[in-house]
Formats: sequence, structure tokens, C-alpha cells
Amino acid sequence: MLRVPTAVLRPRRPTTTSGPAPAAPAPAAPAPVDPALAVYLNEHLAAAGALAGDLRRAARSQELRAERDALLHLRRDVTADRATLRAVMRDLGVGTDWAVLGGTWASARVAQLAPLLQRLPVLDRVPAAAAPRRSAVQVLLDLEGLEASLRRREAVWRVLGDRAAAHPHLRAAAFDELLARSARQAAQLHAAHARLAAALFGGAGRPS
Repeated sequence: MLRVPTAVLRPRRPTTTSGPAPAAPAPAAPAPVDPALAVYLNEHLAAAGALAGDLRRAARSQELRAERDALLHLRRDVTADRATLRAVMRDLGVGTDWAVLGGTWASARVAQLAPLLQRLPVLDRVPAAAAPRRSAVQVLLDLEGLEASLRRREAVWRVLGDRAAAHPHLRAAAFDELLARSARQAAQLHAAHARLAAALFGGAGRPS
């Protein structure tokens, strides 16, 4: 029998069973969304949409002809800020709650109508010959509501800015800019209100 020298034989390597590759670690789950914050941001999203519509209607008013371009520019700013808010909500994982948006829109319309119905007896006391002044009174009251809505928008930027440090997607400086922008927008409406009030009741009005 032929014998093979043992030095020529390569030792057999132990056979290894090839199994599936280890699975990659699963990505970390996103932080849960605070339901209260989600409702709060959706309420402001709806209010911003209603505000843009109100500014468009104000720009059509004959009493605000001098401010028409400024009001339309302001409406574009509010629409852009609303898009910014929607982007922030997306970064935070907050979805658009259409039920909240619809309910807020309906509530805003009712809230807008109720004071008007309450004011009708008062406005009717203005003599018929002074109908243009009666219309100006209504516009003046509407401007006050618009200014209040703009002041509300400052609040949402302040709330988000105060919480930016806890969210890696948020940048506090951006909210400071939006806050200052909202204050300038409210000042523009205040100036329009002061001009109309001076034309309606006399006097130069206080400087803004």
C-alpha cells in the first residue's frame, strides 16, 4: 500500500456552517409627540389660515385703500409664516389634525359673527346719512381683531423658541426672528388702525 507522507497532507479545516449575517441594529424610535403640543400647534395653524383670509377681506375695504398694498403684503407674510409652522410641526412629528383645523375655522367664523350681531343695534344708531362712517366703524373694529390675532402668533413662536433646546430639529434663533417679524406685522396693523381712527374721530393719533 502506498503511504503518503504526513507532511504533504494539509490538515483539514473544521467546516463552519455559514448562517445569515447579523441584522443591523434597528434605528432609534422617534420621541413620542406630546398630544397637548400637537393640539396647540394645530390650533395656531388653523388660526393662521383664518388670519390670511381676514387680511384679504380687509384689503378689499374702501376705508383701507391707502393700506391695500401693505395688507396684501402682510397676508403673504402670514401665509409664509403658516408654511414655516407646518414645517416645524413636520420636524417635530406633529401631523395635521384636520378635525382641529375644521373646528377652529368654524369657531373663528362664529366668534367673528357673534360680536357683529351684538354691535348691530349700536351701529344702527348711526344716522343713515352717516352710512360711510358706520362702515368705517366696522372696519376699525375688524382691524382690532386682526391686530389681536397677530399678537397671538407671537405667542406660538415664543413657546417654540423656549423649547428649541430640547429638540435637535429646532433652532432658537429662527424663532427669535419670527417673533420680531410678528411684532413688526402687528405694528403695521396698529398704524392702519390709528390712521383710520384719526380720520373717523379726528385728531392726529398717538405715534406708533
